[in-house]
Amino acid sequence: MDKSTFIALLALIFIGGGIYNYSHNRQVIGPKDTAVIEQAIQAPEVVSDVTTSTVSSTDASSTVATEVVLPHIVTYTNAGFSSSSLTIKKGETVTFENKSTRKMWVASSKHPTHRDYPGSDIKKCGTESASTIFDACKGFAPGESWSFTFNEVGTWKYHDHLSPKNFGSITVE
Repeated sequence: MDKSTFIALLALIFIGGGIYNYSHNRQVIGPKDTAVIEQAIQAPEVVSDVTTSTVSSTDASSTVATEVVLPHIVTYTNAGFSSSSLTIKKGETVTFENKSTRKMWVASSKHPTHRDYPGSDIKKCGTESASTIFDACKGFAPGESWSFTFNEVGTWKYHDHLSPKNFGSITVE
């Protein structure tokens, strides 16, 4: 075999191996994941309490899972809550960010008792139980945020205690 044939053969092997490796190690993003990625683009702020979505890829010998970490953020503006309806998984955290020009006080519905979410009650504000209820128990100034971890399955309505006409819901699956 002459030198140029040998070099051409090596080049073909190298290119073929690269194509095989590329085609078997790509991550595939499905339609469900596209919605999650679009949500991340709309809310690019990163917080410590986040949710995960799994994107999988396969190679010849195994399946590899890669986590895409995205936050659940509800923004409060002068027009109210956005997104006013959100679906999450049990144990996930939602951060409520105040981007309005006034204070906001996120609390479980109904106004003024705040008892819709199990165990919540405005009477528990200022007690040892305050950290476990779906109630911020105070107003948060513009630029501040408040987070709550949802451990109960169901659809939970909430409102701004300082402006009860502003409301939303969290569905926990």
